[in-house]
This record gives sequence, C-alpha cells and structure tokens, in this order.
Amino acid sequence: MKKVCNHLIEEITSKQGYTALFKAFVVITTVYLVSIIQVTNIILPIEADAYKLKFTVEKELKKSIEFDSLVCKIETKSYADCKLAKYKYELSNSSIGALDVFQELLYLLAYVTGLLSVVGFICYPYTTKSTKSEEAGNNSEDAKHEEVENNPEDAKSNNI
Repeated sequence: MKKVCNHLIEEITSKQGYTALFKAFVVITTVYLVSIIQVTNIILPIEADAYKLKFTVEKELKKSIEFDSLVCKIETKSYADCKLAKYKYELSNSSIGALDVFQELLYLLAYVTGLLSVVGFICYPYTTKSTKSEEAGNNSEDAKHEEVENNPEDAKSNNI
C-alpha cells in the first residue's frame, strides 16, 4: 500500500502528472458546460410541448389539472393530446433527472482533477529530485572538500 501511495504522489507531483490532470479538468469542465446547454436546446422544448398539450386538455375539460392528477379518458376529443402530454412530461422529467446525475458526476470529477492538478503544481518543486547539472555541481564541491581533508598542504598551494 505504501508503494502505491508513493507512486501516486510521484505521478501527481510530476510535471506530466499535474499537466495531464489539468487537461482532464479542462475537458471535463467543457463537457459539463456543454451538457447544460443541451438541457436548454433539447429537454426544455419537449417540456414546453408537454405543457402546451396539457393546456389543450385543460381547455376542453374547462379546469386546471396537474400532471400528476391528469387522467386521460378515451371518450374525450383531446385523448391523444392528453396521452402525449403525459408522455412528454415524464420523458423530460426522467431526462432531466439523468442529466442531473451525470452533471453531478462531471462536477465531482472536475473538482477532483482540478484540485489534484493544483496540488501537483504547488508540490512539484518540493518533490522533484535534483537535476544532473545540480548533482555535478554538488559532486565537484564534495571532491574539493575531500581534497582539503586528505591533503591540507596541497589545498593551500592550490588556494582551495
């Protein structure tokens, strides 16, 4: 388990890791926003038609009725409108419910990927290993210190 956690931390705090998480954040956020637009373009006209048909039925019955209590009687002239209104209303409600759950999932994924990309970006300098040029600089300084310790007289003559 410790190896898995260490690997995840290394991946998230690597440059490729937090960059990939940020790209995922942008894509998921875009899909989230597009799904909101789809509600207005597809679902709302269906619901508007459902209400239009319901109002036709109410006009014939000469009373206001809620969708829940709407009963379609085959004897009425508006039987087809009544059934279609109920169908479209149920379709729009179930579609909006499914889209709402999908949007909640996208929101959660966007939140997590965005947060992890920010954490990875902030932690990147603290978790990366030193580069080869830094290691070469440290090695030459270590060599000088060893030379001074081993041959103090030679170090004085070389002005170390």
